[in-house]
Amino acid sequence: MQEFKSTVRRGLSDISERQIIINNELIKFEDKNLVNKTFTSFNKQEITEYRYGIKWYSYYFIFGRKYIIEIRNNDNKTLKIHFKSYFGYRLKQIHQQYCNILNALWDYHFEDVTEFYFSLLKQNIDFNVAGVRFSEKGVYIKNNTFIEWEDIRTGSYQTYFIVYSQKNPAKTNRAYYYLEDWNVSVLYSVLRTTLKNKGIETYST
Repeated sequence: MQEFKSTVRRGLSDISERQIIINNELIKFEDKNLVNKTFTSFNKQEITEYRYGIKWYSYYFIFGRKYIIEIRNNDNKTLKIHFKSYFGYRLKQIHQQYCNILNALWDYHFEDVTEFYFSLLKQNIDFNVAGVRFSEKGVYIKNNTFIEWEDIRTGSYQTYFIVYSQKNPAKTNRAYYYLEDWNVSVLYSVLRTTLKNKGIETYST
């Protein structure tokens, strides 16, 4: 699989084309002083989490969208890929670029993270994803609240993913936001695939 390359312009105050490189070995973003062509770079082995989302904003007569993608490593350092669109100009192209970056991050890095967690599940080894602790008999959500596998249900929405108890959904539930919480896409994949394989939930996509 060839590496992914793209360029973004962060905003009106920074119109320089900044390069993004994503491949099987690393993630690089040209986020420093362009005079020195300085990149922030994370190697595959140190990449642990990511989050993403879109914020709508207006400031006086300026309005548009801010696209946010953040990747964190095992030293808690964060690589921030932020860029904006204004007044709807080139909105389709910029939004597609955002989607392409997310797809590359998944294909080159975070799909492997989910496979690692699947291997832990098969060995009945407990682990945590996005604040959810997986165990052999079910999961623990907020305040260490346990939900056994047969009782787990999920809901998927544009900006968040929800985990709740079928028996007591009003009291036992937790929403995980793609922009605010880390690795919600990984949680989505691991939990929904497991529920599907157990015959507990089915999904059209």
